[in-house]
Amino acid sequence: MSNRSDSAIAQLTRLLYLIPAASSPEGLSLSEASRRLGVDEETVLADIRDLSAREFYHPAGGAEDLRVEVESDRIRVRSSGKFGRPRRLSPREALATHLALRSQASGLSGAARDRVLSIADRFASGLAAVPVDDLVDRFSVEESGESAGPALAELRRATAAGVRCEIVYVSADGATPTVRTLDPYGIAVADGHWYAIGHCGVRKDVRVFRIDRIIDLRTTENRFEVPADFRLEEYVREGRVFRSDATVPVVINYSGGTAARLAGHPGAKAGRAGTISIRHEVAEPDWVVRHVLGCGGEAVVESPPELRERVAAAADRLSRSANPSE
Repeated sequence: MSNRSDSAIAQLTRLLYLIPAASSPEGLSLSEASRRLGVDEETVLADIRDLSAREFYHPAGGAEDLRVEVESDRIRVRSSGKFGRPRRLSPREALATHLALRSQASGLSGAARDRVLSIADRFASGLAAVPVDDLVDRFSVEESGESAGPALAELRRATAAGVRCEIVYVSADGATPTVRTLDPYGIAVADGHWYAIGHCGVRKDVRVFRIDRIIDLRTTENRFEVPADFRLEEYVREGRVFRSDATVPVVINYSGGTAARLAGHPGAKAGRAGTISIRHEVAEPDWVVRHVLGCGGEAVVESPPELRERVAAAADRLSRSANPSE
């Protein structure tokens, strides 16, 4: 007896698997297709008949991109190759997948956690250059430890309206908060965090601000124009955000689980006792501080020495703030 499902969704799911699976030159045996799909051979043949019958519903030439052949016990699909390519995720789907992976990783430990985070980082790299309106106009995200906070929604509105903001910002080294004006040219998500990129009134130049470090924000009535030569993608590379035309080479040595997770990074060089070193091109020194401290003792700056000292100073400040009696 046939175990064929009458669900159109179930049939479509089977066909979307069957078409690329049978597109190789040798095709796919009917028995193997039945085994992989979890249905009997009669159901597979019925699916193919339904697919082939659609040719008569199209105008002449409408089905030329897809041809199905069944010879004895073998199925072959001839097509232009469109069905054989992996499906490209939309920005929203990629963001949802990234967040789901990070959520899953929070319940894991050791190598399993590192593997899941490594996959999540790949999604973050692809998302970093995507305009924020393509990502979050229908998203509400609250991720423990990495929420952008209430400033994100207000910054999105200010970016869209082209209005200046006054912010109170805490830098990565934990220094006294500073008051600044910010013309938000764009917003990007990278390395698990949200960033605002725009003109800083204090630095008199374009700067990158991690949004969860903005502790207060007020929009003003002053408007700004985004410079014609501003390109958001110039501040995004390898899942991180920084200005790409003024970088400093930084060599970082990794050990433990961090070394294992980053072993496949382009340019990684193996060292002693399972360590690796990676040369990064960095435009924002604060990224080095955040990155090294975030590795929990499994990352050390080899060069330049001034950045190694900057990380050490930040670690010392954090230690004193956590143990004020010492």
